[in-house]
Amino acid sequence: MTSRFEHGAWTKPEPLPFCGRYLDTAPSLSPDGKRLLFLSNRPHSGKNGYLSIWATEKTAAGWSAPAPLGPSINGLAGAGSPSQAANGALYFTAAGNIFRAGRTREGYGKPEKIEAPVNSPAGEHDVYIAPDESHIVFTSDRAGGRGGRDLYISERKNGAWTEPRNLGPKINTPATECCPVVSPDGRRLFFTRMGAGVYEVDFRTERPKP
Repeated sequence: MTSRFEHGAWTKPEPLPFCGRYLDTAPSLSPDGKRLLFLSNRPHSGKNGYLSIWATEKTAAGWSAPAPLGPSINGLAGAGSPSQAANGALYFTAAGNIFRAGRTREGYGKPEKIEAPVNSPAGEHDVYIAPDESHIVFTSDRAGGRGGRDLYISERKNGAWTEPRNLGPKINTPATECCPVVSPDGRRLFFTRMGAGVYEVDFRTERPKP
């Protein structure tokens, strides 16, 4: 679905033209707004009923026909939750871990698991990567949370990820918080609270300091 913030309010959501027949979920728009990734159970390569990551490009005539990403990505069990950096790098989850795959002319390079402490023995899900790859926001059920799954943030400093920090009680609750997305200007964090809907907060004030 798409909705626009106009005159202080969100417009009525409308489905994108290629949707309506299959389950399409977890959309990720590239920082330049020209490439949309999403999960879908539409059939491809002999796979029917399984969620895979698909891509569509914005053209002068509208969105192109969606196509599935290649087997290097969709071949991983449970590949989902795509998020795109400005340089085209893809972050996604599979089997409870977060992966990164660089963009190539042919599609994407070999996915590499993000190193600890971002990935942990607990499950990591629903990843968002900053356009410059300077920080990552994700859902985790690691110990020390507030119940359910919580949202965490980690920064990239000196070539390594910092210890993830819980986004705190104004965002995380005993329910499950998931599906984080930050607005292109970095000012607003949007996320889902399971069973309660979509929320937004001022990311500049609610983002925990390193």
